[in-house]
Amino acid sequence: MKSSSIFFVMKNNYIRLITFMALVSILFLQGIWLLNTYKLLETDFNKNIKDLFITSLEKEVMLRMEDPTKKKLREGTIVEGFRPEYDRYTNNRAFQDFLYKEEYHVPISLKKLIVFSTKKLRKIMSS
Repeated sequence: MKSSSIFFVMKNNYIRLITFMALVSILFLQGIWLLNTYKLLETDFNKNIKDLFITSLEKEVMLRMEDPTKKKLREGTIVEGFRPEYDRYTNNRAFQDFLYKEEYHVPISLKKLIVFSTKKLRKIMSS
């Protein structure tokens, strides 16, 4: 009788150990899953903000390009650094540099940029 109860206690200890290890590994895997989810959300958020910022810059640049008081100065002028194969940031940078040259000197309007960004951000947050 005594040897069977020892066997039962040893078997019970192994079951407890295996159960404990399984629970620890499940918690560990959930931690990894949460970390990956956080990183994916952070990356997606950063991408959305960068796109939002570039879109707002493009709208603001187009408003400055259409300024009637300075438009005659720019007619027939080529924007150096703008290429269709470049990314949006590089092309936008070329427009910014073009519009800020000494002869045009049309500085960026942060107020308009904030308005465009806020409108787009509200639209993103509501959907």
